[in-house]
Amino acid sequence: AALPAPEGPPRRPVGRILIAAAVAIALAVTAVVVLIRDEPTTIAAGTWPFGIAVNPTTNRVYVMNQGSDSLTVIDGATNASSAVLAVGSVPFSLALNPVTNKVYVANGYGDTVSVVDGATNRTATVLTGTQPNSGAVNPATNKIYVANSNSNNVTVISGLTNGVSSVAV
Repeated sequence: AALPAPEGPPRRPVGRILIAAAVAIALAVTAVVVLIRDEPTTIAAGTWPFGIAVNPTTNRVYVMNQGSDSLTVIDGATNASSAVLAVGSVPFSLALNPVTNKVYVANGYGDTVSVVDGATNRTATVLTGTQPNSGAVNPATNKIYVANSNSNNVTVISGLTNGVSSVAV
């Protein structure tokens, strides 16, 4: 007898997802490759570099290191690491405001955003909803928007005061 056809929407092959995850982990290296005069250059970073942002005003490159809960600061003129800053637990994304020279790191397991002053490398911590995983900056209003996946809301951060409000989604 033939087996009945499965009900519901078609299922995605798990094998492809597992292979993709294995490839992503295999590629999780501790360096960032950049081009200098069309020649690749490797710059040391933390464990599992996971995100990158460039401030075109200051020529600083920020590399978010998910495995070491840190942010590597690279001088774009020399391509040398100038600082490694501690951020919250399991950083998921980063956003940059080139007008205020601040970097915002959404810490997925810490329910916080680390706010980094690009001029001093000092950090402040802002509480968010549960599991912040993505952020965006509006430089015109100096507002930062952080999506919180487990609390189904968006935290809105004032770039001036670091004060927060929440919007349900």
